[in-house]
Amino acid sequence: MPARVNNAAYPRYTLITHVRLIDPASRLSEDCDLLLVRKSVEASAAIAAVGANLKPPTDAPVTRIRGSGLYACRSFVDLHMHVCEPGAMYKEDIRTATTAAASGGFGDVLAIPSPAVIWHEEETLDYIRSNAAAVGRIPVFVAAHLTRGGTGKELCDVDSLLAHGATAFYDDGASSPTLLYAAMERLSQSDTLLLLRARTAGVTSSAAPLKAARAAEAAAVASALAMAEITGCRLHLTVISTALSVELIRAAKARGVRVTCDTAPQYFTLTRTDLLYYGNLAKVEPPLCSAADREAIIAGLADGTIDCIVSDHTPETAADKRKSTTDAPAGMIGLQTVFALGMRELVIPGKLDLYRLIELLSVNPARILGLSDSITVGGDAKITLLDLSREYTLTSAMLDSRSQNCPWMGQTFQGTVKRNFSRTAE
Repeated sequence: MPARVNNAAYPRYTLITHVRLIDPASRLSEDCDLLLVRKSVEASAAIAAVGANLKPPTDAPVTRIRGSGLYACRSFVDLHMHVCEPGAMYKEDIRTATTAAASGGFGDVLAIPSPAVIWHEEETLDYIRSNAAAVGRIPVFVAAHLTRGGTGKELCDVDSLLAHGATAFYDDGASSPTLLYAAMERLSQSDTLLLLRARTAGVTSSAAPLKAARAAEAAAVASALAMAEITGCRLHLTVISTALSVELIRAAKARGVRVTCDTAPQYFTLTRTDLLYYGNLAKVEPPLCSAADREAIIAGLADGTIDCIVSDHTPETAADKRKSTTDAPAGMIGLQTVFALGMRELVIPGKLDLYRLIELLSVNPARILGLSDSITVGGDAKITLLDLSREYTLTSAMLDSRSQNCPWMGQTFQGTVKRNFSRTAE
């Protein structure tokens, strides 16, 4: 017989006092108390009350947290991360990836399976979802590959994958225009989200000349936007990196195209010249571009053209990153440095304010996935506490990811995730 769970000590309460609650909609942060309740050992914490001078029931166990000097927001949501399980667990697995995500302030993540897995797509999806439920620190949603094996040759069984719990579909640019158009027509029928990395294999890569890489991304963006406009598909362009891509998306939004997009911290922080300093740790796809591209990305973040910042968390081993520039894989980890880089590169220099950064990290991606985008009474306690004044130097010991391919080691940051109450992350 299964062991009985003792719920005698439940419900349990957590009282956070005098915390500054960030509301990007009103662009205000007010001092308040937050009362959280967990009704059983199996249950996630919920928000019991928001207000002043809150008092939990006197006969229940209570954990009290002093929130003075801290800020509270809806936990971050990542729309682009690689868990590497199944298929490459020596780089990362669901437990380590979600632990890193929780430490980075994320309350929900959208995982992209490894295309190297030889299982059927349905088996891979079932495996990730069941294992995430068993060992994941936070909820994991899955973007199934749009084509069989991610090869771009044959459209997957959309209906079957939706039945198995796919939240969205992902294509990394492998599909031909004909196949991509057919897929968009099919996805538009069920109003299903398509995540597309706008790239052309062999051209939009770290080894390609800068002008060729920029042109290839822009061409892929323009083509996808035209297809989305015709089919009505809900399109999300992920990890954009060039000024021309920003211009194309801005114009498409003005025409009413159903498109959203994101970028990753390396594209508002680094340029191609930084490869000389960071080496393969800065080798990413799409490749780093020019200073003008970086400034256009920042402008797009500020004016609303770019909807989200994602981690683009791509673990790689130290041995692989030590290979020659040609042979080393592209990618860097990012789950625990997204907020820190947003603060250092955008908020502190005055390029964005804190409210806009929270929109980019939590509110907008939550809306894109159809999740609650705010802290509301009765909702899940997806709350991240932020300490904006803490300064620290990043070390490898601070990172929970199995891989350590991070170019920011030894650098100083201001602003950190103090605590995360999403599911078991507390």
